[in-house]
Order: sequence, then C-alpha cells, then structure tokens
Amino acid sequence: MLTLQEARALREGTTPGPWHGPETIDSVGDEIVVVYSSGSPKQGIYKPIHEATLGFRPEVDARTHANARAIAALPDLLDLIEAQAAQVEALQQELADTNDTLNAWFDTAKIIQDQIGPKMLDAAKGYLRTSRSGGMPAEVSDTVAAVIEDMLRLGYLTAPVTQYVMTAALATEPRHE
Repeated sequence: MLTLQEARALREGTTPGPWHGPETIDSVGDEIVVVYSSGSPKQGIYKPIHEATLGFRPEVDARTHANARAIAALPDLLDLIEAQAAQVEALQQELADTNDTLNAWFDTAKIIQDQIGPKMLDAAKGYLRTSRSGGMPAEVSDTVAAVIEDMLRLGYLTAPVTQYVMTAALATEPRHE
C-alpha cells in the first residue's frame, strides 16, 4: 500500500493539476486517447500528460480509456489523500488532548480521594462516636461507618469534589477552536 510520503514523492516534478481527459483525437490516421493539463486536443494545441493509441481491440480500448480516466484523476486523488491525512492528524491531536484531560481527571480524582477521603471518614467517625455516646447502638454506628468507608473507597463521596475541581479548572483554560 502506498504511504503518504510515497504519494507526496509521486507528485514531485509532475505537471500541476487539474488534468483533463480522456479525450480521443485523430493523429496521422490513429486514434489517440489523451490526458492533458491545458489547451484543447481537438484544436491540436495542448500539453499532454499521457497519450495512448487506440484501435487494437474493443476490450483493450476500454481499458485504455479507463487507464486514462485514472491518470486524469491523480492530482485530485493526491489532493484528497493530503486532505484526509491532515484530518487524521487533527483527529489524532484531538484524541491526545482528550486523553490528557481524562488523565488529569483521574489524577485529580486520586489525589482528592487520597487527601480528602480520610478526612471525611475521620469526621464521620467522630460524629458517630458522639452519636454512640448519645445512645446510638454500636452495631448501627459500625454499619454506618462501614458504608461511609465503602462509599469513599468507591469514590462516591469524593466524585462531586473532583467534578467541581475539574469543572473549575476547565473553565479557566483557554479554548482551542
């Protein structure tokens, strides 16, 4: 398969497009299929890109015309390859930017969970100790503490803090559009 660099190398030194054709003309008794860059083959003044003689067999003539159409389309095809390569490059950059944002979100979530989570658990356990002294059964207090611990471990209690921090950070970043 042709690489982008090979396609670019093919273009070097060629006649700039657009190319026209195929057009069939008479030339000294032969029919010739012409692909040209400018001028008019019917008037005999043109800059040829490709010429092929017809008249051998119908299937060969059909293939000659098909080849000439493909040759005439080359500048447009190379332009299309270039445009699509630029689009792929832009999408790759957008994907890298999105990955950077996601990585930042996960890094921030981990930092918040590691730093704020234990403080939230300590505060909840302190409240539960106070509630025990006020008459809350130990079994209920331990169950509530275990639920809070699980919620912190799973990120349920720190996720809103992470969301707030990331939203604030993204709101202050300059937009690339």
